[in-house]
Amino acid sequence: MATAYTSPRAVKKFPARAGNVAAGITVNLYDVSGPVSTWASGDTITFPSLPQNAVVTGVRLLASNALDSGASPALHAELGYAGAASAFLAATPFGAASDLQVAANLLTAPMAADTPVVLTVSTAAATAAAGSVALVVEYFVEPAAGSNP
Repeated sequence: MATAYTSPRAVKKFPARAGNVAAGITVNLYDVSGPVSTWASGDTITFPSLPQNAVVTGVRLLASNALDSGASPALHAELGYAGAASAFLAATPFGAASDLQVAANLLTAPMAADTPVVLTVSTAAATAAAGSVALVVEYFVEPAAGSNP
């Protein structure tokens, strides 16, 4: 059965960082998941929101340790948001001793609203080990239509 986790900053409802970000300046959303033990297919970790008009240019996931410690690791994860689970990172091997970090460079359309980032386990760990995931999302805020940046 899938388990839904929420990172500590998302629990505290950290606001999306937009009001104090000048249009076109790149900023990072950084958070750590907190302890996760199951790594079952369909498990999700909800991270804080990206602000409205955020354009994502890169993502990076870093596992605290080997989350799938078996001889034949199977853990795959994808990164996106509700309704677009793999918008930032398609299902990719993650969490084995050889795959503790994954990254992707991309350029998304601006977010239509404040949007929480969600990591989804797409393939369960063969031998799950407790650990956490650090997330970095690089983005800039697109100027609103008609604004004078």
